[in-house]
Amino acid sequence: MILNDKSDIAGLHHQLGVIAHELEYPKEAMYHYQQVLHLESDMPKTERHRQAPAYASIARLVYCKNDLDQALIYYNKAVELALIEPILDKISIACYYNNIGLVYKRKRRGSSSTYPDVATTYSNIDSIYDKQKRYQEALEYFKKCLNIKLHSLSRNHQSLISSYIAITETLEQFGQFKEAYKIINNSEIKKTYQNYINELRLMLKD
Repeated sequence: MILNDKSDIAGLHHQLGVIAHELEYPKEAMYHYQQVLHLESDMPKTERHRQAPAYASIARLVYCKNDLDQALIYYNKAVELALIEPILDKISIACYYNNIGLVYKRKRRGSSSTYPDVATTYSNIDSIYDKQKRYQEALEYFKKCLNIKLHSLSRNHQSLISSYIAITETLEQFGQFKEAYKIINNSEIKKTYQNYINELRLMLKD
């Protein structure tokens, strides 16, 4: 295989980084991801969105090391770059927002355990516990994630349903029954959760 330009070489480095990470060689993975950023550092601003996956990969890497502050920095950079792409990759952007929410959740829990790979996860959004002090930040990112999914996934997609459930349960947990009712009552899963909606309606009357 002949690599003709920096873009080809950068792509190869990214794949090597992914492989190194999967094989649990974090230093080697970081080296390859940083090479991607170095090779693409002089590209025009209109092309900078191509760096988003590399920033997200670094975020995933430092997240697994429990360096949550750095993970937030890199995930936010990935979002920033992805949003300037002429044709938005909405699934990737939703994924980045989801991962930011998960980082905030771990920060609130104070957990030192290693979570599974969250780079492409949509299924493990759950309610945020009432003892977490900054749940609003996480909730904000979950809502952004939901908004993007609404424009890119089918209305009965499991990922979309899990987002609705996570947001409404979180709002209910913190006593925001009116907002929880509004979200679930307007969702595509209204019929499935009619009993839950009725319960929220009763809470609003109390």
